[in-house]
Amino acid sequence: MRGVGEVMQNGRRRPGPDLSVVIPTHRQAHCLEPVLESLARQTLPEEAFEVVVVEDPSEVSYEAAAERALELGFRFETLPGRAGRSATRNHAVNLARGDVLLFLDGDCYAEPGLLESHWRFHKDAPGPRAALGSRLEITSLGFAGRLMRGEAISAEERGRHCFDMRFPAGLPAEAVRLAMETPWLYAYTNVSVPRALVTSVGGFDEQFGLQWGLEDIDLFYRVYVRMGRLPDAFVYDESMVAYHLPHYRNRGSEIGQFLGNEPYFRRKHAHFEVEPSVDLPDISAYQIRLYRQRVAQFTASGAGRTDESTWRRVEELLSTWPTPRVLYAGLDTADLPLPSGTITVDHGAPPSRSNEHVLGLSTGYPERAFDLVINVDLWRLLHWQDFCAHVSEALRIADELLLIRTAQPGDRRIGIDGDPAADDRDLEYFLRALRSHVSVITDRSEAGALLIRCR
Repeated sequence: MRGVGEVMQNGRRRPGPDLSVVIPTHRQAHCLEPVLESLARQTLPEEAFEVVVVEDPSEVSYEAAAERALELGFRFETLPGRAGRSATRNHAVNLARGDVLLFLDGDCYAEPGLLESHWRFHKDAPGPRAALGSRLEITSLGFAGRLMRGEAISAEERGRHCFDMRFPAGLPAEAVRLAMETPWLYAYTNVSVPRALVTSVGGFDEQFGLQWGLEDIDLFYRVYVRMGRLPDAFVYDESMVAYHLPHYRNRGSEIGQFLGNEPYFRRKHAHFEVEPSVDLPDISAYQIRLYRQRVAQFTASGAGRTDESTWRRVEELLSTWPTPRVLYAGLDTADLPLPSGTITVDHGAPPSRSNEHVLGLSTGYPERAFDLVINVDLWRLLHWQDFCAHVSEALRIADELLLIRTAQPGDRRIGIDGDPAADDRDLEYFLRALRSHVSVITDRSEAGALLIRCR
């Protein structure tokens, strides 16, 4: 990941405006031209901001757009060759001089007060924070034409012709509050953030290459983590309005590229917060909030620990392979004599390259990366559909899955609603449902733990 750095001159930070508007563009000169005009009509004094546009080149001519950018006092550069969205943005960041970066796409038309709203947010913020504005989808080409001609647009007209696809049902305060608990899912344009935060996480990851999608989500997830997952790390303000101008899109191709980037994104972070598909942000946000609570309950419950008699059964199974490749989910895994090279999923220990904080719904590992996946009680936290996803994923990346339900008398019960194995009376239905799609062998250890082998 090549990333970005500070803009230096003679060993010192180069002076510049407060706010830099960073715009990547590719094959959208027809959108960029009106976007530039919208940025020339801002209420923020021109000395307080700059606009930096970088073109990722294609066969589309940007000659007129580049000339207009220079006439307006904006900076315009074209990369020497096709480089992708991350590299284009990083180049623009390296050119920018402002202490605050506002990331806009080349198809996002700015309302006159947009830059001033972002500038004021950071001026008044209690510390480093990110501001997330609205990106309104336009449902009528006629409305887009009026907008680009600079005609006045009333709030009532905007409500009839536009919507923010991140909040298609509207903007009740509770919906916005919940969304900002997982802000990276919603942060892909019209986002401003202190430059120091962007440089501290290395900028956009250029390993995403020429593929479309997730490089912006990835950056803002890293920013969110760097900010300590503060509840007000990102603030959404619907009055910070940018309009998404109509342009030709091949959604099938975009979605294919997006899905192609997901395994890399998930392997990179190895955390359950990035396992749900970000293409469905509201559903993913619900899953993340739910499992944050359940993982905390799990680690405090006393479950997930392998007793000696159960470990002996595990060792018998491990002896099936000369040098077993194992993914082991549970707690206190450091106390177990696990095979060399084992990847653990221990939410009670700090995350690392060898200890992931996933749930196993979608790991990003290649097929048959392991011989065996062992899951001690963590599977009991999952909604039924997520449990099915875990079984399918485990049997994709390994030859066999071993689910263990530890014996948990009294105060050692997990206490999770919907636990499929909390009561022995529910096991018959659970096992029948499982056996309808996978081969299942059950056993019990001397301590009473239930072992479920799935193939």
